[in-house]
Amino acid sequence: MHQKYLAPGFDFALAHAVEEAGEFLAAAGKTQRFGIDSVNPELPPYARETNGAWLRREMADLRGALDRLEAELDPMTDRDRLPQRRQSDTITFDHGGFSYVATIGYRPEPDGRIGEIFLDSGKTGTALSIATKDAAIAVSLALQHGCTIETLRGAFLRNADGTAAGVMACLFDLLAPPAEPR
Repeated sequence: MHQKYLAPGFDFALAHAVEEAGEFLAAAGKTQRFGIDSVNPELPPYARETNGAWLRREMADLRGALDRLEAELDPMTDRDRLPQRRQSDTITFDHGGFSYVATIGYRPEPDGRIGEIFLDSGKTGTALSIATKDAAIAVSLALQHGCTIETLRGAFLRNADGTAAGVMACLFDLLAPPAEPR
């Protein structure tokens, strides 16, 4: 993400938090798969670090991004908060070798749009679980500020073949399937 493509303030802070959540998820996944002391041998020697060091660095970056986002949210008054009781659906899906459970909360009728997402990796207390939940919180805030699932789906990383690169993009594809090519 390059700052020149985003307006300063909330939009930048939200995009930065989402990007950092994705990077943290990548580090968490590698750490969980290969161990905390593993090192990526494909990196040049000057760039090598253990998965644990990478995870700690990404965790610090995510905390900083969330702090900036929180500072931007403080003066905002246009957040469409959801009522305490609301309709929701729960779905399960797999992505990247992990299973996830998503609970989708809806705005009250007649709107009925998605207003929040809770996402659980089933690995309580792990870095993957924390990053997954943090990403869902950032997305929920975006939804409550008027962003649509379709917009988010288009903004998240894709593989070269167009499939979802990360868990949030995979969930967006389930919630708002991409249009068929013409």
